[in-house]
Amino acid sequence: TPDYPTIKSAIQALNAQGVPLGGITYLIRSGTYNEDSLRIRTSTSNSSAPIMFRPDTGATVIVNVTPPSTAYNFVFSVDTTRNVTISGIRLGGAATDRNMTINALGTNGQVGVRVFGNSDNCTLNNLVIFCAGTLTSTSVRGVDIRYSSATQIPDSSVVDYVYVKRAGVGIRVEGFNVTSPVTRTWIQNCSIATGAGDSVGATGISTTNTLNPVIRGNTVRNLYGTGTVSGIFIGTQCGAAQVINNSIATLRTTGTGSNVNGITQNSTQDVGGLRYYNNMISDINGVATGTGPIYGFYISGGSNSVADTFYYNSVNLSGTGPGLRKSAALGLEYFGGTQIVVVRNNVFVNTRQDGL
Repeated sequence: TPDYPTIKSAIQALNAQGVPLGGITYLIRSGTYNEDSLRIRTSTSNSSAPIMFRPDTGATVIVNVTPPSTAYNFVFSVDTTRNVTISGIRLGGAATDRNMTINALGTNGQVGVRVFGNSDNCTLNNLVIFCAGTLTSTSVRGVDIRYSSATQIPDSSVVDYVYVKRAGVGIRVEGFNVTSPVTRTWIQNCSIATGAGDSVGATGISTTNTLNPVIRGNTVRNLYGTGTVSGIFIGTQCGAAQVINNSIATLRTTGTGSNVNGITQNSTQDVGGLRYYNNMISDINGVATGTGPIYGFYISGGSNSVADTFYYNSVNLSGTGPGLRKSAALGLEYFGGTQIVVVRNNVFVNTRQDGL
């Protein structure tokens, strides 16, 4: 007999009673759990008293939530709670297991897992996530790590080996502003829309107001949008970002004037020191008659004091179209001030022929 009949009843007990000394692990038995939105909120967890949810030995778990409103539009929300792990590795399983599927269903099914407020040191790993909300909406997010106020920022999150099948944005991280950023987020080994029939409608991985993020070893595929599409987006105040060993391909838009970018860096407050190493970008295209630019890397922003570096990347752009459009394997567009860029040992190929 299980200790709790549902995941929600376990979380309700956790929120009411707190975390015991040494922490607590919830082992979820095999099955499909049709739940309400699941909100984890307790001030009693810490590094010595962590919280974990994972499948039990031999278990395969499916969690279905049809959110009741846009206020509760998630499957899981880690709300102002530190040291939480939600893992798809079953007890005794392998590091390559993905034995928990999270489905956000219905019109309000907009977020798979949210890490919110002062929820430091949280880990999401080996999950499969599907969001049924509007595909082209940036509010529909497989993983959403974000502030709740200037003093409530989720630092030191890890997203590892997560597979987002459907969303507007696969994984999104956002701090409050340039003086209250999220820090030390790792997004690694994730798969964004890599399977047959999968799709993401706007951005694979997005960070804004996020200092020292590490985005490495991820695969982004099958982005089909109606506006600007980016495999990876690095926004305002993302200094010292490391974007390494990512593979990006099969990006499309139906927006006639919209950009399609493999990797975008777009910030008027770039503090510099961003590192782009060993990324592979290919198969990027727009509407044949459109005028929207196509870039492998699109780097736009203000001045920086530390060089942004591009080493050992590979970009291959090809195709034709009657529309007059710009294209470049590496497009640099800065606005005022001093820009320092180091480009070394890359393979940049652009054989596009547009305006014909």
